[in-house]
This record gives sequence, C-alpha cells and structure tokens, in this order.
Amino acid sequence: MRDSYGRLVRTLFDANLNLYAAHLALDAHPEVGNNAELARRLGLEVIDWWGNANGVKLAALATAPHGTKLDYLVDRFEHNVGPVKLVQSYGPRIVHRVGILSGFGARELEAAIALGCDLYITGETSHAQYYDAQNASINVIYGGHYTTETVGVQALGKHLQEKFGIEFDFIDLPTGL
Repeated sequence: MRDSYGRLVRTLFDANLNLYAAHLALDAHPEVGNNAELARRLGLEVIDWWGNANGVKLAALATAPHGTKLDYLVDRFEHNVGPVKLVQSYGPRIVHRVGILSGFGARELEAAIALGCDLYITGETSHAQYYDAQNASINVIYGGHYTTETVGVQALGKHLQEKFGIEFDFIDLPTGL
C-alpha cells in the first residue's frame, strides 16, 4: 500500500506496535461498545438495541432512572466523556427515554423520535437534522464524532487489560470533529 494508511501500517510494523481497528462491531457491542459505554458513563440503563446497519442493531435505547434532568446529563457527559459540541434543548427538561448512536448518527434522528425518545445522543449532525430536532421537540446532545467513538476503544482496552493482564494505553488524538 502506497497511500497514507499504508505508510501508517508500515510505521507501526517497523516500531513493533499493534494496530486494532474496528468500527461497526465496536459500535454495537453490548458490553464494551461505544453506545453501551456512553450509556454506562451517563448512568443510563440500556433496555434494547435499534438502528440497523447490515443486519446489526448498532444504537442503544436506554432509560434514565426515575427521570433525569437534561442539564445533569449534559454535565455528566462533559465530565465522563468529553466536551459537548452542541445541545439542542427542545424536549422535556426531565429525560426518561434516550437513544444513543455514536459517530454520525444524525440520519437516525427520526427513528429515535419514533421510539419515543426524550433525548438523542450522537456524535455529529447536519444542517437538515438540526431543524428536524427542533420541529419534533426532542433534546439532542452532539458529543462529537471522535469523542463518541473513542469510549468503546477505551472500555475494550480496560477489559483486555483486566482479563489478560496486557498493557493498554489509549493515545488521545482528537480531531475536533
């Protein structure tokens, strides 16, 4: 491979480093996946899975115990996940039902609305979905594509470290997106 990815892989091989790459499988994993880990870090309970991609349900449907203030969840995201890019607070102040889809989940906003979510948590949006959320009176937390898709890697690394005693270091290289 002569492209930038090929150069990266050769550099890792030359330095005797391992590279683990996963995308959809890490989004969907019920224990250490991005969406399950986002729910755990926010104190939410996953009750189901939705959002079909190639026959796999990627998104988590969660509940907030006894209802939780939106502001509290935003603050908890900031402290336990990372900086929030945007909050659309068009839904109820007390959140009960939450849809979570890391990365570019804006395209699934309508599905979250159909599931009766008070809050939708995803990475990034587009201009069109901004107004869809406003018109549907739903709260949305956009946590950033990078930020919402690194929590699963961190959870998986911690799991492997505990289970097999291997060394794991997460190298944070935020893109700002």
